[in-house]
Amino acid sequence: LNGFEMKLQIEKNALDWAARQGLLDGDQVEGLWHGLSKRLRPAPTAETKENGFSVQQLLWYSGAGIVMLAMSWFLLQAFELFSGGGIVALSVLYGAGFAAMGAWLIGKPGQRVPGGLLITLAVGMVPLAVFGIEHMAGMWTNVANGQRDMAAIRQLLMEGSLIAAALTAIRFVRFPFLGLPLAAGVWLASMDLLNLAAGVNGLSFEAQQQFTLGFGALMVAISTIVDRRSKEDF
Repeated sequence: LNGFEMKLQIEKNALDWAARQGLLDGDQVEGLWHGLSKRLRPAPTAETKENGFSVQQLLWYSGAGIVMLAMSWFLLQAFELFSGGGIVALSVLYGAGFAAMGAWLIGKPGQRVPGGLLITLAVGMVPLAVFGIEHMAGMWTNVANGQRDMAAIRQLLMEGSLIAAALTAIRFVRFPFLGLPLAAGVWLASMDLLNLAAGVNGLSFEAQQQFTLGFGALMVAISTIVDRRSKEDF
């Protein structure tokens, strides 16, 4: 209209109304609606493509898993050479490197997945650093019978650090895969707390199985609620 552009939001019932008023042929409504739907459908963005499954995504996630396994093996081998202090230094060094590179990549178009995976690797370095600190403090040496709870305590410290690191990362970087170390840390910590409360012999294998089954069902329920309330697929 003489250079004036009008934008309308059209719903299918509007086309049905136009057909009833004789403005459109009833047989044309379905074809017109189908054509408009294809024409006006938004083009997929980089973020949308990243949320889908692809071979590239599979390679990224597989590579992150291999790096985590390799880093665990490497640090355990380094422990024989450098003891606890060496593990702490290497964990902090690699963790800072993963975090810095991940933070740099995650803000770039099309690089959110590798960036988020690098930050997840940085989270995985935290309990390894705590493991080294515990060795430096003598918590992994042979302890007297009166200190039988030391094994559960040192494991709880590692699991607690993993939970705290994952929650901190999720607070600043909304990357869904960070839910994996968080869930693993909560499960392991819950198991150790129950073993600690069960006394000298701890939980039986059957009791651990039953607890894990119940914990898994609870995790599914909680994750369903979170998934419905958040944009990300946690």
